Amino acid sequence: MAMPMRFGAVLAALTFLVSCDTSENPFGGVGGFSNLFGTPQSQVALTGGIVGQGPEGFCVEPDASTPAQGFAVFAPCANLASAGTAIENMAVAIVQVGQDASAFVAGNEENIAAFLETDAGATRLSRDTRADSVQVQSTKSESGSVSVRFTDTSNPIFVGEQALQWRAFVDINGRLVTVSIRGQKAAPIERAAGSRLLRETLTAMRAANDAVQ
Repeated sequence: MAMPMRFGAVLAALTFLVSCDTSENPFGGVGGFSNLFGTPQSQVALTGGIVGQGPEGFCVEPDASTPAQGFAVFAPCANLASAGTAIENMAVAIVQVGQDASAFVAGNEENIAAFLETDAGATRLSRDTRADSVQVQSTKSESGSVSVRFTDTSNPIFVGEQALQWRAFVDINGRLVTVSIRGQKAAPIERAAGSRLLRETLTAMRAANDAVQ
């Protein structure tokens, strides 16, 4: 069993969090999402042999995803398949895969959750690396994963971004994988719905990668 990490080690590992918010606008394209020619795909091959998989009913948003860098955005399949279709669900699930041997969650769940509730943890969650931009509402540690619900009032990466966000950390194939749920103010994700999408994405990611091991 992995030994608990000191906060300093957790801080170094969570430097990876900042890179999760440097993507292109995940709501780009016609009608808020890009539109595909062909059938939307529910899975994508990411770096390190990891399979990216969103929750049920979500497909890969190709314009916003960079699989070679371990980054994938999943949006409702119906919105990706039909040009001009009214968007009923503005949520996106974002998956970011860390470097080889970056896994550190297992055995350190409680330390990580505690760290995220500190100013240093808020700094890592914030896009502008300012602790006062983030208000952590709750954290949850389970065997093999840690999740956090928080608001981030720093400059958004896309216009009209919802301040409330959900994020989880899990080890897959020896790498740290970060899962985020994001929405827009125009159609905000409610707290229960965001938590459900986060759980479903974690479950889908684990199932997809257990199947290829």
